[in-house]
Amino acid sequence: MALRFYSFRRHPEILVTFLIGIALILVGGIFVLVHWPYRAAVLSGIGGSLTAAALVSGFSSVDDESFAEFRALGIRKSYFHRTRIEEGKWCKWLREAKKQCTLLGIAHHKWCADGGFPNALRESLNRGVEVKFLFLDPASEAAKLRAREDVRAARNTIQEIQDSIRFIWNLREQLAPEAKQHLRLYVYNATPSSGTQWFDDFMVVTHYLAGFPNVTSPALVVERVETEPGEQSLYEIYEENLKKVEQSFSKIIDEDWIRVHLPGEDGQADDRV
Repeated sequence: MALRFYSFRRHPEILVTFLIGIALILVGGIFVLVHWPYRAAVLSGIGGSLTAAALVSGFSSVDDESFAEFRALGIRKSYFHRTRIEEGKWCKWLREAKKQCTLLGIAHHKWCADGGFPNALRESLNRGVEVKFLFLDPASEAAKLRAREDVRAARNTIQEIQDSIRFIWNLREQLAPEAKQHLRLYVYNATPSSGTQWFDDFMVVTHYLAGFPNVTSPALVVERVETEPGEQSLYEIYEENLKKVEQSFSKIIDEDWIRVHLPGEDGQADDRV
């Protein structure tokens, strides 16, 4: 099989490691000549290890064409389903966001059920991070269809959407005015085929399956990568889709929307958290 050098071109750090290893081996050889055997052995050992590691990395599966394509699409990591994502990871990503966090989903119930979410949200908003939540419109036909699909999972989808909107809206109402302006809530009326959690320069994308609960959806972590002219990475495709949903299929949740769609027992917006 002909040797291919794709990995060395794609990952220059592998080549740098190889060259450092060779240099250490050569210096070790010089130390032998000047009668410093201990130093020669140490440097040669380190150099040999670095060289071997670089060669293994350069000619192993990193060089495999299918793996290269996988990385070229911008896929950083994949999960069998999103419940496999480590506990606390979601709030950690929210806390670490520097500019923006846009969350497209159906009910965002898992966010609201996470005990660390309220503080993580407040911390981000207080730092000026722009946070958006896009909920599936509970009055839409799409929500009713998803609710029928979720019956087998013993989930009241429409009720969960309403409860989540109420929960996050009431968190918003407790914020200082400056922080409040950084949090926006929307409802969208479009096919809920996937969820996108966008944190600055990477996304966690889940694809909903009609026959399974959303928590068992496969998840991909995708990041921005350079592409050939005329081509798009997965990151760019999901970014475009998210923006289209927000711009063309969404409407802002404001006081009037809350009063009409989520009235409390007295006919006013429910103020429970």
